[in-house]
Amino acid sequence: MTFVPLSKEREDEVLKEVNYSRGQLVRDMGLLKAWLREQRHLPKTRLTEKDTFLEHFLVGCKGSLENAKKKLDGYYTLRGVTPLLQERDNVEMLKRAGVSQFLWVSTKPLPDGTLIYMIGARDASLDLYDAVVCLRRAFLSCEYLMRNIGIIRGKQVLIDATGFSAGHALRTPPTSLRTIITFMREAYPVRVKKFIIFNAPPYVESMINTFIRPFLPQKFQERLIVTKENIDKCFSNMDDLPTTYGGKQGDIFELADKWESALLSWDYLPNLEETVNEDARPSTDKDRLNPYFGLHGSIKALVID
Repeated sequence: MTFVPLSKEREDEVLKEVNYSRGQLVRDMGLLKAWLREQRHLPKTRLTEKDTFLEHFLVGCKGSLENAKKKLDGYYTLRGVTPLLQERDNVEMLKRAGVSQFLWVSTKPLPDGTLIYMIGARDASLDLYDAVVCLRRAFLSCEYLMRNIGIIRGKQVLIDATGFSAGHALRTPPTSLRTIITFMREAYPVRVKKFIIFNAPPYVESMINTFIRPFLPQKFQERLIVTKENIDKCFSNMDDLPTTYGGKQGDIFELADKWESALLSWDYLPNLEETVNEDARPSTDKDRLNPYFGLHGSIKALVID
């Protein structure tokens, strides 16, 4: 999968937006790599991560090196304690998710520097729907994106709720919803500028407002839109959508198939199974300000109980 990068000028605008400079980014990159070399409790692949991957943490944390360290540690730690971030090198699992759900990420940024991240039902049959498998693939696509595209302003998540029934909701474990919130807050650096769930039946809005919205940061709550309307009523860059939705980018299933092929052939997949060795974590690191990471069993209690 080939992504169209932002121009250097547009990247500088993104950096300026978070009060960061390219010079500081370069300096912090060196410091972050030096810190990673010392974190022997983290997976070995921490030493081979691409600069683009680490840039997302520095830019997403608005130039705070300490916050980038915490979020990186949180990302690697969470990867080992929740089923949604495990067994993602399973090709058959990815294929199974693709039968019931399409997933597509635009390869060219919108004029504002964000990417479109779109999900919906390919076949809404309950017999085919496996919430854990579909969410696993969704997380995987986030990680693929971080390792294969440079600086972006963020992403706009568009979810087509057509065909999503109460039965689908009941098959989505509450613990999975908690994991999504934890991942977004504590482990994922790419900013979500908009989160639009469209063609949503009333019970979807009720479920979101009851189980998800109250636990989101205020800024994210303001960016979350749940509507019964079609996407053209709440999204302005229509030409950048698939033709299926009135845009000019091609059929959504064909676009999703290309994205699926990229995930299936990604040679990095086995590395995602590496997890944190808590026994090797520095003792001085176990009383960190972040209450969720670096403390034995704390994430298990948060995500699984």
